[in-house]
Amino acid sequence: MNAKAQSICTPPADIDSLRRLGLFARMFKDLMKRRYRVTPWRTIISFALAAVYWVTPFDALPEIALGPLGLIDDIGVLAYAWSMLGKDTERYKSWLQARPTTQKGS
Repeated sequence: MNAKAQSICTPPADIDSLRRLGLFARMFKDLMKRRYRVTPWRTIISFALAAVYWVTPFDALPEIALGPLGLIDDIGVLAYAWSMLGKDTERYKSWLQARPTTQKGS
């Protein structure tokens, strides 16, 4: 496949991000209903802590003093949590594809 055809077939990063978020929501729902038993606590906690870090006024690199450069630490924390989320959603996606499908009424 040439580069032009590959760029047409490859979804933009924002579509992948939306898919990842949707898959995470589905994974969380299956966790709560105890259908998916592999609880990624480290990822859930890191994602929650990253969200808290993003909204709290206390930073390692404060935006007030450093302006836009102060966002570097926030972006790094969120990127780490996002990468962990990606690994767990891929694991969940594999689990979804491997589990047997059941017919309603049988």
